[in-house]
Amino acid sequence: MAIDPLVLLPAAGIAVLVVILFIRLVAGRRDARLTAKDLPAFLRFQEPEREVARAVISEDGRYALIRWRDGGDIGLVRGFGDKLVYQSLAAAERSKCALDTNARALKIPRQGFAFPPIIFRPAATDTDAIETLLKGETDAAA
Repeated sequence: MAIDPLVLLPAAGIAVLVVILFIRLVAGRRDARLTAKDLPAFLRFQEPEREVARAVISEDGRYALIRWRDGGDIGLVRGFGDKLVYQSLAAAERSKCALDTNARALKIPRQGFAFPPIIFRPAATDTDAIETLLKGETDAAA
C-alpha cells in the first residue's frame, strides 16, 4: 500500500510545524538585551584594541551606539536572536541617519529592502549624547 505524496508532504510539513511551535512555546522567546554590565565585556571581545569614549544604550535595551576614542567610526551593537552583533557605521552610513528630536529617535537605515531600519530611542538623559555621537565629538562626558 503506497502513501500518496500529495497527502504525505503536507502532513509532514504540518507535523514539523507543530514540533517547532511546541519547542518555541516550551523554550520561550530569547532576545539578547544589552545592559551597562554586558556591553563592555562584549566590546572587549569584538574590538580588543580599541577604547570606548562613549556608549549609549537604547531605552528598550535592544541597541547600543558606541563612539571610539580614536574617533573613526561609530559602532552599533544590536541583538540578533539570542546573540549580540557588532556593526561599524562609517561616515557615509552616518550621513544617512535621521535624528527626529520630536520623537526622540534616531533612524538608522540598513542595507537593502529586506532589513528594516533601526529606530534607536535613547533614555531621556541620553538624547543629547546621540547628537554628540553623530557630530563625531569624542570628548563628550561619559
